[in-house]
Amino acid sequence: MESEHVKQLKQQRATAKRRFTRKVNIFRESVCQEDPLSVLQHNYGEVSHAYIEVENIHEKYVELLIETTTDEDLIEDEDQYIMDIERKRNDSHALLAKKSDQQLKVNVSKAKVKVKALDPPVFNGDIREYPAFKADFERLMNDSFGKDPFALKQCLSGDALKAVKGVETDYDQMFKRLDEKYGNCRKIVDVVLCDLKSLRKISDGDSKGFVKMVEKVERCWLDLKRMNLASEMNTSNTVSHIEKILPMTQKREWVILAEDITDPQKIFEELLEFLLKEKRVLEYMDSSIRSTVSLEKVNIHSINGSHGPDLGVPNGSCEIVEAIKKLQENQECQNKKLE
Repeated sequence: MESEHVKQLKQQRATAKRRFTRKVNIFRESVCQEDPLSVLQHNYGEVSHAYIEVENIHEKYVELLIETTTDEDLIEDEDQYIMDIERKRNDSHALLAKKSDQQLKVNVSKAKVKVKALDPPVFNGDIREYPAFKADFERLMNDSFGKDPFALKQCLSGDALKAVKGVETDYDQMFKRLDEKYGNCRKIVDVVLCDLKSLRKISDGDSKGFVKMVEKVERCWLDLKRMNLASEMNTSNTVSHIEKILPMTQKREWVILAEDITDPQKIFEELLEFLLKEKRVLEYMDSSIRSTVSLEKVNIHSINGSHGPDLGVPNGSCEIVEAIKKLQENQECQNKKLE
């Protein structure tokens, strides 16, 4: 006669099996209705979870049964019971795999027919590029290929490809390894700040050097902002380092501007905004000087060669160049006085 505990486990197992059967039927209906692959994957996940629940209760039931009976036929029947359920789970898995393969072939076929719209994101192991790569991959690739390890592998190269060696057939494990090696926020912050600290003082008049410096500062800020870590740039050490490398002209203007900033949490953003404005001014002045000098050369050539139309600005371009030169000389004198 069965004990009360055995009866209770048997009843729980029957309930779990009914739930499993219901999930299997829903999954098969989704397959017949040709639902999207994402729906099939979700429904199969429900099937797999229901199977695990049945299996756990079944193992407890069989262990208790072995303790209370010596009937080998009964034990064998129970093994057959769980095997039948497992076969249904495997059949569902096979259907999902088949649909995944079909979807992949359709995607490949479409890619061959259509004009290539976007290149897949690539990642070679640069830790600063990893957050952007992961976001781009999930946005661009998952809709087309789902969790396809082959598609992910094709986007990796160099150290990143070496990092997933041995798990190339498991999408989740591949991203787990990549996250462990390249997704640590602290490591990315350290790399970005180290890059920032490598900047050296910009000489007065070195407009190209100043522009490159501002571009690097902005990129460091954008890299951290992408991970919601922009506040890591708003430290006294970071701001102080940037102030030290500024040319005297920009440093003077920034010191005057910084006196009116009352919120210390906004000091770096104000500094970055100031640097970007200065960058735009220098780029504009540089392009204006090149245009003026080019115009002056054309005008002189026309006069000396006695051919071509009179441009009508024989002295205007020279006056502009002279004015800019005087402005630069006056600024240098002021800088020397400040020093």
